[in-house]
Amino acid sequence: MEKVVSLLFSDLPGDALRDELLTRVLPALRAHNWVHTVRLTVADSDVEPADAKRMGAAALPCAVLSLWLDEARRLSEVQPLWDDLCSAIHSYQVVEAEPLVNARTPADGVTRGEGFCQLALIKRPQTMDLPGFIAVWQGSHTRIAIDTQSTFGYRQNRVVNVLSDGAPDWDAIVEEDFPEAAMTSDHAFYAASDDAQLQQRQEAMMSSCARFIDFEHICVVPMSEYLSRPARP
Repeated sequence: MEKVVSLLFSDLPGDALRDELLTRVLPALRAHNWVHTVRLTVADSDVEPADAKRMGAAALPCAVLSLWLDEARRLSEVQPLWDDLCSAIHSYQVVEAEPLVNARTPADGVTRGEGFCQLALIKRPQTMDLPGFIAVWQGSHTRIAIDTQSTFGYRQNRVVNVLSDGAPDWDAIVEEDFPEAAMTSDHAFYAASDDAQLQQRQEAMMSSCARFIDFEHICVVPMSEYLSRPARP
């Protein structure tokens, strides 16, 4: 199997886009036996309390479809399902690592997952080569990110192929699942019991990120999350 991440840009309000994707697109995807897992994240009204966490060096996606397919090239067979909802689509073939598995989001394709999913689109510094980027990001940083934050799901997607003409060449797409309280509380975000621990964890996380992220080219979007694993005969 291969994983594809499609960033969807739309003029529709977030809730309307969510409803179209949940009621029309996800059921249609379930009809294909070569579509194995679909994860939808969408910037809807449920995550408005986390708006302060949004960061945009480029236009921010309104929703994301993450698809596990038999072959990434077959994306073109299903993309017409959501073409009419979008003003632009940026799709990427990725290699996923999942150092922290989210066991809390139901896989029925209709139930909103607990908390929120924070999406980050990342570029490495110009002075850093790709092997060095991967070594830091998926090496020492992984443990730091898990230890300093309240995440209960963590998916690292390394971009290996840009599938859409004109799409930005991101190096990585990160998905992190946080509890609801982390939308508005830094203490909850960093699982900190007091101000001193909050400062220590913030500094540790930011210092680690600075080793491999170009902060002039980063996008961050809090999103609601839905997961679908189609039933098989």
